[in-house]
Amino acid sequence: MLGANPREGRVEPMRIQVKRHDKFAVLRLGGRLTLDQIQELDETARSLLLEGFRFFVLNLIDVTDISSTGIGRILSLHRSVEVQKGAIVLAELSAVCEYVLELARLTDVFEIHKREEDAVRSVQKKLQ
Repeated sequence: MLGANPREGRVEPMRIQVKRHDKFAVLRLGGRLTLDQIQELDETARSLLLEGFRFFVLNLIDVTDISSTGIGRILSLHRSVEVQKGAIVLAELSAVCEYVLELARLTDVFEIHKREEDAVRSVQKKLQ
């Protein structure tokens, strides 16, 4: 099972590290982005939106599993920030994220960068 800890037999929880910058936030996601784990992303995104953030870089390098619910939440966040003149930029897709986004034909919906630094520069340009 993807995302399972073989020593404990338990499902790996989702991890989110947030780096706040002046006008945008970088979220480094790890673990499973699935129905059972999605609430943490919802709460983090809601909190950042309430703080006034409208631009986000989502670094997905450490995501080990992503479901249709996980993709749906990212799409929902994408729509929410676009309505508010913001943007979501994806960076460092894990192999599973890249596969799922390609399978769902969503690679043209999102701006995607191979390196987090490039995604950050892109967001900084959008803010100028």
